[in-house]
Amino acid sequence: MLDHQQRFKVIIGGSGPAAIEAALVLRQLAGARVETTMITPDEECVHLPMSVLAPFARSGSTRYPLAALVDDAGAILRRGSVASVEPAAREVHTADGETLA
Repeated sequence: MLDHQQRFKVIIGGSGPAAIEAALVLRQLAGARVETTMITPDEECVHLPMSVLAPFARSGSTRYPLAALVDDAGAILRRGSVASVEPAAREVHTADGETLA
């Protein structure tokens, strides 16, 4: 197993389908070489497969506990929002003032 200091750190902002898929694919492709953190204010992932039919009262949504999905992806869940990203410094700043490497 790789040493913690040798792992790449990836931060995913948001918790929609693309964010969850990114975390799952990272785990599948990179395994222990990546430490993934998902930052989101949400507690659930809402799947809206028929959202185009919403005006006709035919839309249905399914809610999934976000913590379980993130755990299945081998990622860390942090409550909050991404305020800004500084690519040159490799830093993410959260809305509550925290800086993540």
